[in-house]
Amino acid sequence: MNDTMNEEEIRNALDSIARNFQPSRRPAFAVLIPFKGQIRYLRSQRASFATIAKCLKQYSVETVGETVRRFYRTVIEPVPSPKKRRRRKAKPKQRIQKAKPIVPPKSRDVGEPRIARIEDL
Repeated sequence: MNDTMNEEEIRNALDSIARNFQPSRRPAFAVLIPFKGQIRYLRSQRASFATIAKCLKQYSVETVGETVRRFYRTVIEPVPSPKKRRRRKAKPKQRIQKAKPIVPPKSRDVGEPRIARIEDL
């Protein structure tokens, strides 16, 4: 009976942990999401990512230009994936017909008269 009590206590403890569980990792770009509109506007004014990072650091938002660039590329202006090209269907191969064998001209019978060609004369 002591074993069942231990199992019951363990289950209760795990249930309470599961109810109060918070992931230790914060969502990606959680610091930059509130400034999404401002970052978009600064980029439209041709501000570099490093400049935007410096501006954010002035107001206690710790970030670097590379993080701002990744945030901009993934959240603000995602690039659509390239469309897959359709492959053309291969045309069915045509059957190659075998060439007819060349038949040599019929040989003349010995008894027939031979007619001379004028060009040969």
